[in-house]
Parts: sequence; C-alpha cells; structure tokens
Amino acid sequence: MNWTWDELDELYEQTAPASAWTDPLPDGDYICTLAKAELRQNQANDGMHVWLQFRVAEGGYKGRHITHRRVLSKDPTSISWLKRDLVAIGYSGKLSELGRRLSGCVGRTVRVTLKTNRRDKRQYTVLAAMGETGREAQ
Repeated sequence: MNWTWDELDELYEQTAPASAWTDPLPDGDYICTLAKAELRQNQANDGMHVWLQFRVAEGGYKGRHITHRRVLSKDPTSISWLKRDLVAIGYSGKLSELGRRLSGCVGRTVRVTLKTNRRDKRQYTVLAAMGETGREAQ
C-alpha cells in the first residue's frame, strides 16, 4: 500500500463528487463507435425494440456512452426511422433476422447527433452513417 487512511480521508474531504460521466451530453454531433447492438423485449412485454449503445470516439467526451432505442412497429413512419438507423450502422438484412445479425454491426463508426426538443425538453438521437474515410456517407 502506498497510501495511508489519513491521506485518503483528506483527499476524500477535498474532492467534489464526479458528475461529468453521469450528466447528459450536450446537444451536438459526436463521432461514435457502436459498442453494443441488441434486439430487446419492451418493458411492458408488448413488443420489441432495437437497443444500441455508442461510445464517443473522439473529442472532449471521448469514452462516454450514448444509448439509442427504436421500437419495432407496423407504423410506416416508425419503420422509416428504423431503416434509417439500421442503414447508418451498416445493417443490410431483413427485420426477421435482427436477433441473429444485429450484433454483427458492432464496431461501426456512426455520427450521432443529439438534439433537445424545445417543447418537451427531451433529447433525441439522430444517426448518420460514416464512410470508410471517416466522412459521412452519401
């Protein structure tokens, strides 16, 4: 041991609680790596959703995580948003294959944009594919 309890007590008293890793990230664009991708049961057990966890890859928030969910539903608008997200992470299979193939997208680089809605103050996530050069894919 290269410390004493008195030294740790003194340091503990002088140190403020950490908040940077628990506070929401500010609105903006983040270059991220897809860290986890899963098909999950909804909390109410009435359906499924795609659950994605991104790790910020660069900048002052490097290492922080951003979580994104997209519900599976028969609504055409919802399917359109889901398809945009799946294309952004490089998924090209059928929806019926998500459970088996979604994790194959882990490691992809994605631009994640966080935006707060002025009316309801909720933060929304928008995904965009990145090309092999690190630029946004067209």
